[in-house]
Amino acid sequence: MDPPFPSKYEMFGRIVDGLTPQMRELIQYAIAILAVEDGAAELIDLQVVDGREHHTFRTTEGETFTLVKPDVDSAELERIRAMAQEVLRGDSTDNPNVPS
Repeated sequence: MDPPFPSKYEMFGRIVDGLTPQMRELIQYAIAILAVEDGAAELIDLQVVDGREHHTFRTTEGETFTLVKPDVDSAELERIRAMAQEVLRGDSTDNPNVPS
């Protein structure tokens, strides 16, 4: 089940459909971080389960969801977060780094 991202981020549901579970996890986590940076969500809990961080977020709309922090380096996570930000801004039309 997809996390209940703030309505501003609903477009990303179409983007992650059909991706591998690992890529889906990475993109969903990057979107959650972007939502926190934008003030649309907040990190409310962090649990470590079997050596992996599980982060629980609450949106400004009152929804909560938990995502596992992807096992990738910070540079890759930042790259995906930046692409999500470009898509959100509508700047991705000519950007070859943003998947269509």
